[in-house]
This record gives sequence, structure tokens and C-alpha cells, in this order.
Amino acid sequence: MSENKVESYLACRYLGTLYQQDQQFEHAIFIWLKGANICPRYLECLYEVSELYKRLGDIQIAYDMVMLAKYRQYHEGGTALEPNVINYGLDYQMLTLALPLGRKNEAYVAWKRLLTQPFFHNSSIMSF
Repeated sequence: MSENKVESYLACRYLGTLYQQDQQFEHAIFIWLKGANICPRYLECLYEVSELYKRLGDIQIAYDMVMLAKYRQYHEGGTALEPNVINYGLDYQMLTLALPLGRKNEAYVAWKRLLTQPFFHNSSIMSF
């Protein structure tokens, strides 16, 4: 991928954050989706769109955005410049959005993937 595309993607990523901080949510969403179009392989922008819609209370659109990111991850080689988005963010987002929508299987699968991440250790489980 050309360096210019990655620079444009990152510009969209951070410009969207500035719009969000300024409460200009429509502009933030637009610019993040633009970034997702510039570099479809990178998933941070879709994650941000999902996170914003979740904060705004539109769980279904938030869920649809994280599902698109997960689809790209598994079927199109999607990745992230920020590893936490891939390692934790998408699955955590899936877990928290699937439950209120009654999608228990998707929530369970996301939860199981999260349990395999390095931050979780069996020794941290309390037994009674």
C-alpha cells in the first residue's frame, strides 16, 4: 500500500476524532467512513464509527459497523495499525453490542476470543 494512502487514512482517523470531540458527529462518521474506504484493510475507522454509534445509543448501526470490520478482518485480511483494535476492541465491541440485540451466539464467540488474549490468565479466576 502506498505511503500516501496510509497517511490519508491516518488523517481521516484523527480528523474524525477531532470532529467527535467537537460534537460534530455527522462529520466524524463521514470522515471515518472515508478513511475506511481509502484503506479498507485497516479497521480503526470502522471501530470508531461503531463506538460512536454505541455512545449515541444506536446499537443496531454500531453492531453493523463492527460486523463489517469483523468481516473484513476474516475475509479480506483486515488488520489495524493499532493492535489493540484487533486484539481486544472488535471482540469487546461485538460482545457489548450483541447482548442487547439478543445475539447470544455472537456474544459468546466474541467472549471466547477475548478469553484467549494475553491479558486473561486462568490464575486470575477466583475459585469458591
